[in-house]
Amino acid sequence: MIKKKTKTMKAIEARYGGKPIEELIRRYYYEDGMTMQQLADLFEVNVGTLCLWFMRFGLEARRWTLPAQDKEASNA
Repeated sequence: MIKKKTKTMKAIEARYGGKPIEELIRRYYYEDGMTMQQLADLFEVNVGTLCLWFMRFGLEARRWTLPAQDKEASNA
């Protein structure tokens, strides 16, 4: 847990009943499977801001890969 929170973090916590921002991120990102963009939109912040918060809290972003291509479609 970080010692000093930004005004934006505090405002988000207030909107969500005082729940800590780290807890909100864990719930929506890890448990509910939201994307970074969806989470940024929900919190009304930039994705870059959200990435900084992940680093600040020591959270790890999910890794993504391109969807597997259908072999028949790739041979066409």
